[in-house]
Amino acid sequence: MGISISENLKKLRRGRDLTQEGLADILGVSAQSISKWERGDNFPDITLLPGIANFFDVTVDDLLGMAAIRDAKRVEEVAARRAELVAEGKSAEAHELVRDLAREMPNNHEVQMMYAQTIDLNGIVTETREEFTARRQNALAIYQRVLDGSTDDAIRSRANAAAANVCVSIGDLDGAYEYADKLPSLSECREILRLRITQLAASRAMPQADMSFKWYLDAVDAAGVDITDARAVDAWTEENRELIRTLQVQQLSREPVDPVAAQKYSDELRETFRTILFAAQDALRSLSSFKRRYGAEDKGENIELLKLEIPLQELIAWCFSADSPAMHENAYHNLAIEYMEVDRDIALDYAVKAVDCAALTRDARAFGTSYEIGEDGKLEQVPWEGTAGEASLGAYESDVMLDPIRDRPEFVAAMARLRGEG
Repeated sequence: MGISISENLKKLRRGRDLTQEGLADILGVSAQSISKWERGDNFPDITLLPGIANFFDVTVDDLLGMAAIRDAKRVEEVAARRAELVAEGKSAEAHELVRDLAREMPNNHEVQMMYAQTIDLNGIVTETREEFTARRQNALAIYQRVLDGSTDDAIRSRANAAAANVCVSIGDLDGAYEYADKLPSLSECREILRLRITQLAASRAMPQADMSFKWYLDAVDAAGVDITDARAVDAWTEENRELIRTLQVQQLSREPVDPVAAQKYSDELRETFRTILFAAQDALRSLSSFKRRYGAEDKGENIELLKLEIPLQELIAWCFSADSPAMHENAYHNLAIEYMEVDRDIALDYAVKAVDCAALTRDARAFGTSYEIGEDGKLEQVPWEGTAGEASLGAYESDVMLDPIRDRPEFVAAMARLRGEG
């Protein structure tokens, strides 16, 4: 956030019910100067700042918006620290940190959004359904206050989306639909519009054939063919296809490609494609989960849905320039579970693939939360820090759904690889 004197000056002037001309007369400058200051085209001379501040009975810092700059820096620091605490499994500490900031800045809608999101993350596995609902309703109330007070379209969109998700989690589907219907349709969303804009920008920046086809008509005329005789033109075209293709290539290569512009548009399209793929992956997982939970008898249909996630992840990995096998662990694990009642040999194959995917990131650092019985006999959250391999090993060793193939040599060998023994 930079100096915001333009907006502050406009707000102060309107608060005094002054026109730009009226303020210009008071300050002894031209109305054009006031207009430029308020548009942000330039700033008042530093010698004028004390007089302007005195007239509006504010400090020079207030006029320049320095408090807002300091607040923005503090919010940025708290957001970074919150992310660190959440990654380390210290959600209670993250909640306290953001709660204190939210109390200090009740009118800062970004801070209130962060606080509501932190409340969402602060649940524990031992909370009752009533406690869960109360916590989410607390977050929902904050999202609604943001919607009531904010005029920022971006913040309002995020608040509506978050509120819809909270309503889903507490079973208020009517409320969820109400919030969701306030958001733009897919055809109007940022990603689709940016995709269209980038396609147009790229088409204008990259060399294109002359769409007027003047080059084609010139070639016909140079061959002595009457361009008003459609049959003669068609016959010449049929006989000279190689020449026409050569002319087309010449048109496409007439201007050099700007490599910087080409990379820019490629990166933009890749980013948009990635966002759309993530949405497709979420939809696919939700559909698959729904069919598994709510009485879908056809195992084959569930399996085919789960298989679709693997090529989808390949595309996502391509967008990230990442190692795609490491991303397939969840899909392979789900397929192993689904096949367990259908064909245990196939289930074994997918289970081994899942464990081997986990082994690829075995040495990466990981944070999480475990649960222990405290002195008062209650279950307590305990943050832990270790490696991704340790976390995965514990998950696979305790997964009872894998018990039917646990003693098979192939699975035993895969677990050994995850432990680093093979």
